[in-house]
Amino acid sequence: MALNDMFKSFCVLFIGIFIEAIPFILIGALVAGIITTFLTEELIKKVLPKNKLGGAIVASLLGLFFPLCECATVPVTRGLVKKGVPTNIATTFMLAAPIVNPVVMLSTYQAFGQSAKVLLLRVGIGSTLAIIIGFLVEVLNNNNYVLKEGNLNFTCDCGCEELKKEKSFKVLIRHIGEELYSIGKYLIIGSILASLFQVVIPTDIVNRLAVNKLLAVIVMMVLAYLLSLCSEADAFVARSFLTQFSLGPVMAFLILGPMLDLKNNLMLFSGFKKGFVFKLMFLVFSSCFLVGCLI
Repeated sequence: MALNDMFKSFCVLFIGIFIEAIPFILIGALVAGIITTFLTEELIKKVLPKNKLGGAIVASLLGLFFPLCECATVPVTRGLVKKGVPTNIATTFMLAAPIVNPVVMLSTYQAFGQSAKVLLLRVGIGSTLAIIIGFLVEVLNNNNYVLKEGNLNFTCDCGCEELKKEKSFKVLIRHIGEELYSIGKYLIIGSILASLFQVVIPTDIVNRLAVNKLLAVIVMMVLAYLLSLCSEADAFVARSFLTQFSLGPVMAFLILGPMLDLKNNLMLFSGFKKGFVFKLMFLVFSSCFLVGCLI
């Protein structure tokens, strides 16, 4: 393919992914701004049953009412653990909320051509894995306290921890702007890399990756982790890979990304003990790998 044709193809792919995701980015920023500004850990704790299994099931569905991205769930989860919420329930909430989220569900449904199958697989498998991983990570941690001690610089790049100290319309507007900037830059990077992947990498290499199911799942999981896309827009990037990869690797991308990526992984290490984070990483990666292979 000539360089000029490659550039044209890249532009078409990039603009298509970006423009389709913009409405959901705007809605997501608005919702995240409202939730992050006014939501308190006390409110979440009140609606969680004390029973571990019941609490985990409810926690897996809380994203429907408290839709947060994977960045915002980490400080909220830390707050829940500090207030005595069991580790398995807090972990389930952190992993499931970015998937079982009305904005994410709508964007997934729209991105994949209004496919109920993809939506149900993502939400059903994502919430189920969140519950299972929550219990497993608590067992592997032997019920030990998972938070680091001492003063922590535990903030995400959207500045939500500082903004939550105040409650005003001005703060809300500022937070929405910060959220748009934070989400937007990752969407641009993700769209660029996804477009380059499809244009620059030779077709025969892509076909080899796609034929080898295990390798294809690993590649898509690594991309999900490194791209660090917001879950409100990652479906549009994932859909662009569906022409080259089967549903299994793409589903691994859609489930792993909201649960664990590079930016929220760094936040986890800053607030939680290393042993807990490494166990959580192992469980998330291995579970998503199995799901990708089975599908």
